[in-house]
Amino acid sequence: MVCTVGFFFLWGGMHMYKCSPKITEFSITENYSTESVGAGIVATDSNFSLSNSSVTFNALGSNTSLSGAGVYVGYGSPVFNNVDISGNSFGDNTSWNQGAGICLKGCTTVIINNVLVHHNEMGNGGTFKQGGGIYIDDCDTVLINSLFIFNNYMGNGGSSVQGGGMYLVANSIAQLNNVSVHENIMGVGANFFYGGGISLLLPN
Repeated sequence: MVCTVGFFFLWGGMHMYKCSPKITEFSITENYSTESVGAGIVATDSNFSLSNSSVTFNALGSNTSLSGAGVYVGYGSPVFNNVDISGNSFGDNTSWNQGAGICLKGCTTVIINNVLVHHNEMGNGGTFKQGGGIYIDDCDTVLINSLFIFNNYMGNGGSSVQGGGMYLVANSIAQLNNVSVHENIMGVGANFFYGGGISLLLPN
């Protein structure tokens, strides 16, 4: 199934709220949103799974703060199996840039198995730029097995730039197995750079 070529003033190709669908063999591509999150997928308080699918070439227009051009999840427990997240992009903005490919915030459990996050791009400007490919913050448990993050671009400018490939903050448990992070680009002109590949903040 394909969800393609949409233009949205609010959320993008797919919006989930307090639901638990099992999504498989789904292509979400070339959607555009003027909202600040998720041109491809926006999920709130949802325990969904996405398998054997792709989220590609979705774009968020210029805004003050931008998160997850491909996938944005706020709360819930998402599962990603065999997913390609690539070619998603931000417009230029003046504030936050978080996870051009995937942005996950406040989740209970995050499970990522065999996922590609590549060739996603942030715009220029902004103050804080975090996670060129994937941004994970304030999640209780993060379980990653086979994640490949490469050729993501964070744009130029910004006050603080962190995690060219991935920015990860876990509250209690973080297990990363078979993770490859390479050839991600942080851009130029920022005041501070942290973690060209990965920026991690993990519990003791």
